Amino acid sequence: MNTAIIPAAQGICFAIGSKTAEFIASWLIKEGRIRRAYIGVAGQDVSIHERVARFHKLHQRSGILVHTLEPGSAAAEAGVEPNDILIWLDHEELASVHELHRLLVLREPNRRSRLTVLRQHQLLHLWITPRDKA
Repeated sequence: MNTAIIPAAQGICFAIGSKTAEFIASWLIKEGRIRRAYIGVAGQDVSIHERVARFHKLHQRSGILVHTLEPGSAAAEAGVEPNDILIWLDHEELASVHELHRLLVLREPNRRSRLTVLRQHQLLHLWITPRDKA
């Protein structure tokens, strides 16, 4: 679903994935509003190299590559860094940005959670407390 288009910018547009749009629409119908926890990262889906996945015995082959962090955000305070790959949140796979959005809508804000990241081929377990974001 396109959300904005810049006509003079050679086809640059901003979009929301169809799975995310469908999930949000159903939540709006059910609850009347979206309440979600917020961690303060911008990222994209990325493949995990087969050798790295095998070495760490990962069943999933994708995660979320962190591009930027909001200063002072829950992720920044937890120790997440740019280029980390988000793998799990409380043992639930983060195979895509859509999965992260889904989990953050379903969980209570201000609940301390264990975030597992892949940083330069090492698995790190960080503690994060997602905040309320209306």
